[in-house]
Amino acid sequence: MFVNERRVALGSDGRYRVRQRLKLGIHKYAFRATDEWRNRAEKLIDVGRKRLDLALSSYHALVIGNNEYRNIPKLKRFPRVLDDHYSSSVTRLISATRYDVSGAMSNLRASLACDTGLLIYCASHSVVDLVTERGYWLPVKAGQTNLANWVSNDDITDMLKTILTRRTD
Repeated sequence: MFVNERRVALGSDGRYRVRQRLKLGIHKYAFRATDEWRNRAEKLIDVGRKRLDLALSSYHALVIGNNEYRNIPKLKRFPRVLDDHYSSSVTRLISATRYDVSGAMSNLRASLACDTGLLIYCASHSVVDLVTERGYWLPVKAGQTNLANWVSNDDITDMLKTILTRRTD
């Protein structure tokens, strides 16, 4: 089974599930299936999303502050983040590793409801790799030339897509 040219796994009962964040507006979906005898079926549908003016039930923040690097100079200015508006719903990562960032994102994915808001703030070094033309966050164990502990912007984007909050900033 394919949905918009992406393969979708079928369950043992023949059902499938597609999770997709929808921006405001009309989205076109193409469903294509081929059975064991090579019979094909295709269905095109439009899915619309309208703006809902519903209040968020709560706000959460993930605040990452990295300045204790082993192989990289410290930041010249290390900001302090006020969290009066978030109170106890702040996850603070100080001197975070790649594992810490991924783990915090996984915890947010598992714990946040879809009617919540999420703010992510990161104060750390970052770099653009000229070969891949990708941006990376540099956790505290990152080396200046070894990508093993870097966190790519694409990885962050992929993790954020799995956290189904109403609003993420």
